Parts: sequence; C-alpha cells; structure tokens
Amino acid sequence: MDKNIFFIVGQGRSGTHFLGKILSTSRALEVDFEVNPIFQWVRKAAYQKPQSNVLMKNISSFCKQRIANLSLSHYVNKSHPSLWLVEDLCKEIPSIRFMYTSRNIYSVVASSLIHKGVADTITEVKRPTDLFSYLGIIHKDIASQYETLSTIQRMVIRWLSYESEAKRLKKLMGHQKFIILKYENLVLDLDNEIKNNLSPWIGVEDIKPIKVRTGSIEKYKDSLSSRDLSEIDETIKLFSPYFRPIQSKE
Repeated sequence: MDKNIFFIVGQGRSGTHFLGKILSTSRALEVDFEVNPIFQWVRKAAYQKPQSNVLMKNISSFCKQRIANLSLSHYVNKSHPSLWLVEDLCKEIPSIRFMYTSRNIYSVVASSLIHKGVADTITEVKRPTDLFSYLGIIHKDIASQYETLSTIQRMVIRWLSYESEAKRLKKLMGHQKFIILKYENLVLDLDNEIKNNLSPWIGVEDIKPIKVRTGSIEKYKDSLSSRDLSEIDETIKLFSPYFRPIQSKE
C-alpha cells in the first residue's frame, strides 16, 4: 500500500481535533495534532498573501520527511488553517488529500467565545491594511468596516469565509481530493460516518468509534442569548453576498 499524506482543515472550534482523534484509532494512520514547527509555519503562511515559497517548501519537506520515517501507511496532519494553503500544497505534494470539518455556525461562535486562543486571533486585528481570507476579510468593504465590528460579527465573517472556501475547493478538486464532513453527523451517527465516508475515502478499514458527547450539538443554546442569535443571523444576511464560491483563485 502506498503511503499517503492527508491534512485535516477547517476553522478553530469546528471539530478538527475531534476528527483527528477518530482517525488516530487506526493502526494505519499517524496523526499529528498541531505540532511545531509545521503548525506555526502553516499559521504564518495562511496569514500571508501571496504565500511564502520558503514556508511552503518547509511545510512540504516536513510532511515528506515525516511520512518517509513512518512504518505506518498514512500520515495525517491536523494544522487546520492549511485550508488557505490547499492549492499551494497540491503543487508541492500532488498526491495530498484534504478533510474539512463543517460545523453549525451557532456552535462555532459559542465555542469560540469561550476559547481564549480563538477569540484573541479574531480580536487582535484592529485596522486591517490588507485582505485576509484567514479571518474572512476578503473584500475592501469588509476591511473598511472591520474595526467597528463586534467579536460575534467577526466570528460569523470568518465562518462564512471558511465555508465558502471549502465549497469552492471541493468543486474545484472533486470528492476524492477534498471531502467535507459534517461535525453533527460525526457526533450523532459516527458508526455510519466511519463505514460509509471515512474508511472508504481514506482506504483503511480499522477506524474505530470513540466516545462522543451528543450534548455538544445544542450546547450553544445554553451560552448564546437571544440577542447573540439575532446578531449572528443578521450578520449572515448582511455579509453572505461577499462569500459566493468561485471556480478558482487564478
């Protein structure tokens, strides 16, 4: 069996770590969870436009060396901001494949608000002087308003940006190269997701179910107020026209 490289991509608090834990049950998969230096390289490259050739070479070399030293069949890297590097990574490693986790907007916002690292990443940018897809700042109109937006509004914009990019990449690359996995399906019907999606897509048969907390699906209802929910809905309505998937960046 050929050794393959997979990346788990998606925004923070969307279930990327959960997916990595599921995959790590397989004896054929070696999963790295945000290990350095590659995770820092990925984050730095995701912020840059255009991407640094040096960083991309570093990321590529790390993955190739990592899998060359493995006795297992496949290498999985969970550096979730690499969503913004997918096309560049494909140029460096043509056989690479990607798994994107998609989660309900309300759950992502609720979880992000209580996760200091995610919240700080979103709030630390005051006046963007350039466009940053990583944060959802994909248009000059968004950039001009960004300083005045609330934390929740910024989180919604980031969610819209990631979801739009994932749909664009799946359409561009096809299901065998880029798969979108629903967090809610993984939580509520993990056995079926493993049998019908994960195992056949990756090509391994020993992925096992892990303990899940089904309460995470509606946990947002305990932490988001009606005002928060309305703000999320209004922000989606206001900014979603900016995030229509396009065929290609080039």
